[in-house]
Amino acid sequence: MRQKIERDKVFLSFAHLHGGLTTRGGKEVKGFQVAGRDQVFHPAKAWIEGNEVVVRSARVSRPVAVRYGWAGFPECNLYNQAGLPAPPFRTDSWPPPPDEPYSYALRYAPRPKERVSSVPAAAHKGKKHREK
Repeated sequence: MRQKIERDKVFLSFAHLHGGLTTRGGKEVKGFQVAGRDQVFHPAKAWIEGNEVVVRSARVSRPVAVRYGWAGFPECNLYNQAGLPAPPFRTDSWPPPPDEPYSYALRYAPRPKERVSSVPAAAHKGKKHREK
């Protein structure tokens, strides 16, 4: 994947297109975010032009990095003509911000379930529990 930046747009070109790019159901491209030099990512609009994806956000006037599918449960729909989905990717190599010390995989991992006692609540209060 290559990235070319022109003013407020990022042009992304890919290898292994197998006939071109498409979206599932012919809908608008989803799943992209753009950041400027401040390293803050914002949701972005994206569309297909030939064999490239063009990405831009009204909130980023001079983009420097793009991410696709970079979230816990992203809504993504970019495919090649062979029906293979584009995997999540990023064009930056920035470390996570201080308030986000763990990777997305760890951040969105299921939390352990609360331990459930098999002893009835009445027994916990010092009361005897009788079987019925």
